[in-house]
Amino acid sequence: MQLVHGRNRTSALGLALGLTLWIVLIALAMTEGLSRWIASPLAVGMHVRLLVVIPLLFLCESSVDPCVASFVRTLARSGVVPEGALPNLSSKIVRIVRWRDSWIPEAVCVLLAVILWWYGTKLTRFGTAADYMLDRPPVLSSLTGQWYWDVCLTVFRFLILRWFWRLLLWWYFLGSLCRLPLRLVPVHPDGAGGIGYLEIVHAHFAPLVVAISVTQTASFVEGVRAGTMPNDAIYPAIATVVLVDALLFLVPLAIFSPKLWACRMKGTEEYMRLAERYATLFDEKWAGTERVPDDKLLGAPDLNALVALKRVITEVGSVRWIPASPRLLSQLTIAAFLPMAPLLLLKYPLADLLQKFVERLSGL
Repeated sequence: MQLVHGRNRTSALGLALGLTLWIVLIALAMTEGLSRWIASPLAVGMHVRLLVVIPLLFLCESSVDPCVASFVRTLARSGVVPEGALPNLSSKIVRIVRWRDSWIPEAVCVLLAVILWWYGTKLTRFGTAADYMLDRPPVLSSLTGQWYWDVCLTVFRFLILRWFWRLLLWWYFLGSLCRLPLRLVPVHPDGAGGIGYLEIVHAHFAPLVVAISVTQTASFVEGVRAGTMPNDAIYPAIATVVLVDALLFLVPLAIFSPKLWACRMKGTEEYMRLAERYATLFDEKWAGTERVPDDKLLGAPDLNALVALKRVITEVGSVRWIPASPRLLSQLTIAAFLPMAPLLLLKYPLADLLQKFVERLSGL
């Protein structure tokens, strides 16, 4: 029972695809005498989309798919999904696999990518294109511009749309899993009742998070260099990317919050009752009227059990409300922020930063 079947790693395929598109682009630019323009900051988005983002999309696929398969096997093996609910889970997985492997969704993604291409050409024709690189007549009328606009961007948009479809399938799987009668264990070591493996799965989405941030960073650099975007928009841009990443990869995990909260409350109630019974018996045995011989106090297992029970109650009370720890939050935040950190140098050049640092350090 697997959500994904065994597949070869697709990282090499993504690198080959992006590199092929880029080599053709460079060859056309060199042939048409556009090498100066292709090396300018106004064209940084071209290189980033082809050489960085496309390989990252395939890298994320090859990283996430095996992890999801391992998570599904863990669900069946650990007993989080009761045996009676396994047929229901299996049918959901079969349906998701069928949708994932179907040619219809990918055909729809191709159609949407073509529609975006057509819509973009209409905007360019009437002089309202947002892409300031391609609305320049020398580039727009060249084979270089047409290759990038008609082929490269269409392939790039198809891959982005394809990934959003895969995310929709993943969210559907999470919703289907949440509707099952899960047997969450409040004392599970993962701190999430037994579904803490979801944190590992979502950590493998980091390449996709980086791809989104890199794309936004490149577009922002182009906008600043072209004069269509002010430097003051850096902070809202960074905040928007972090917010979008949170909506894509953290908010879906909140669907398990009611079940985890119920697990926490039920576990706290049950173990508090157990602690109350044990504490009463402990007190009667060790602090009663009869004196306990001193030799029995040394190494008494009851004392260790009392300490362990206190630790268990503490762990039950700390069951997380989503199957993710601050570690996942920090990983995704770093993956989102680091590619955008160089944008700060557009607002605060490195030389100015060093000068201010020296002035503050020396007290000048």
